[in-house]
Amino acid sequence: MKLGQLPEEQLAQLTTDQVTKIVYGDWKDDKESYDVALLLGGKALVCRERAEAAAFLWHSGRVKWIVPTGGVKWETELGEMSESSVMKHYLLELGVPEEAILQEDEAKTTVENMLYSTILMQRVLKIKNVHKVVVVTSAAHLNRSLRHAENYLPRSVKVCGFCIPQPDSDAEHWFLDPVQRARTERELMLLWRLMQTGMTPDIEF
Repeated sequence: MKLGQLPEEQLAQLTTDQVTKIVYGDWKDDKESYDVALLLGGKALVCRERAEAAAFLWHSGRVKWIVPTGGVKWETELGEMSESSVMKHYLLELGVPEEAILQEDEAKTTVENMLYSTILMQRVLKIKNVHKVVVVTSAAHLNRSLRHAENYLPRSVKVCGFCIPQPDSDAEHWFLDPVQRARTERELMLLWRLMQTGMTPDIEF
């Protein structure tokens, strides 16, 4: 069965196992190293979680540069700040040096994260020098983000993904938490819409 072939009304009838396979996929850490970690923004709580994942990669010597991307502004404990500013703050707090951080502060959507970050990488690093990019985000957001990365990042760049699943938001527990359940169901709908456009290979489950 393919996701894009389902009528919208049938999405609500999918089983927990089916939704897990569609949204979370079969991602595993490939243990590789990358030129750039593309750190995707969100609300303050997920920004912290995602920044911790990117910082882990940097401290492990697996990335040279981190690009926190996101221009949507949220009210935080530090005042009103853009997603990328919040993540940069956390990265610095977590010991990542400022010279390793390239901040992208305009993108408002996941597609724009890819496009604006590509422009930034071209301006600062020259895209010909960027061979491998790892997309860092939350577990439920990773599958869709990778599809956008494959569509919008340069074809010369190898795209991978990375996350540090949280106890209440990984593939084995998302359905137990009402907030994470809502996030996962939203990702399911967004993936379905993406399949409907035909811009990315359909998902079999």
